[in-house]
Amino acid sequence: MSTAKPQRPKARLPRGFRDRTAAEIAAERACLDTIRKVYESYGFEPLETPAFEYTDALGKFLPDVDRPNEGVFSLRDDDEQWLSLRYDLTAPLARYVAEHFQDLPKPFRRYQVGQVWRNEKPGPGRYREFTQFDADTVGSNSPSADAELLMMVCDALEAVGLKRGEYAVKINSRKFLNGILQLAGVEAGRGGAVLRALDKFDRLREAGVRALLGEGRKDESGDFTKGAGLTSDQIAQIMRLFTDDADDLTTIEGFNDLKVIRGILADAGYGSDRISIDLSIIRGLDYYTGPVFEVQLTFPVKNDDGEVLEVHCTYDPATRGGNAPDGRKVKSTIHWVSAAHAIDAEVRIYDKLFTKENPNEVSESERPGERDFTDNLNPLSLEVITDAKLEPSLANAPVESRYQFERLGYFCVDPDSKPGKIVFNRTVALKDTWAKLEKKQGKL
Repeated sequence: MSTAKPQRPKARLPRGFRDRTAAEIAAERACLDTIRKVYESYGFEPLETPAFEYTDALGKFLPDVDRPNEGVFSLRDDDEQWLSLRYDLTAPLARYVAEHFQDLPKPFRRYQVGQVWRNEKPGPGRYREFTQFDADTVGSNSPSADAELLMMVCDALEAVGLKRGEYAVKINSRKFLNGILQLAGVEAGRGGAVLRALDKFDRLREAGVRALLGEGRKDESGDFTKGAGLTSDQIAQIMRLFTDDADDLTTIEGFNDLKVIRGILADAGYGSDRISIDLSIIRGLDYYTGPVFEVQLTFPVKNDDGEVLEVHCTYDPATRGGNAPDGRKVKSTIHWVSAAHAIDAEVRIYDKLFTKENPNEVSESERPGERDFTDNLNPLSLEVITDAKLEPSLANAPVESRYQFERLGYFCVDPDSKPGKIVFNRTVALKDTWAKLEKKQGKL
């Protein structure tokens, strides 16, 4: 007879999911209601579709595996057909329009808000379940439909509290980009690699993109990315069209659409301070065919204490060292690591053992003997960060090797390090004062 005790389920949250409290729910509800009013003022109507769709309707065809799991959460129904939780709101819209096309007004303008699910590895700020708010116009290829969406986005952002100058809407055209590739004589099979290289322009700038258009590029970690393999003449032609206001741009298909959109926006009072054309905006290589745009926030996100949580910016390697070749001056420097490429590590922050320079010191209100040095121990003398993110080049750092971590001090690899989990100890902190430590103690 077994004497093993039954295992009680452990209270734990699945990876990539989160609980939300009343305050967050109320804030989101108020924000979504504000956006709804803006969208409805433009004549867009609400639509709801079920959380589940047939897997093949989502574009997920995986006949060689037992369960479709490439980006979606799936189950098999009692009729042996696969169902999947929607991973966005566009695929359900396409299914709905295909089913009801004859009965829908043209153009069909709808908005939808709801949860979507992604079966992928979660990361910082990336969840497996989150809210999307979509607005689409179906049945019109007029540039005015795209201009309307751009104006509606600006109105929604300002309605929820953003000020002009705190956001920037960037627009481009995939039709126009394809025209650039055609004019440069790029083969159809290389088009995707070329567009992926151009998509990195805001981060790698011209030199990095030129390398990716050619043989390839090695990044700072030593990883090599194979390039598109274009000739030097093709690279020069693409970069001339991509970075210059060339006369022959006007002959490229898609140029007139951008011109019309910009004209409509200008006539309606939406200037380049809010919406501007940016050829480096390249998104959705598999499905975008016309205008494409994105919104960028231009202000730091702070918490209730005024501490900066997020800074929205672009990486500009040309400014390393404090000055750029074109004369731009660097106002400040931010040290960061790439979340997509960083390694996980444990970092132990050792600080002063005592809160006073003389551990035996007592105040005038205390008599000697009532307290000893143990009363002046620093409770913050050791802080262990178990989920620190480090540069990938440190993954195989040998034990006792030393490094400087920017703005934190000098660190040494601890013998406790294991494959896949390196441990760093801080050996020397940056210059500090007892006054700062005492001030920190006062906040406890």
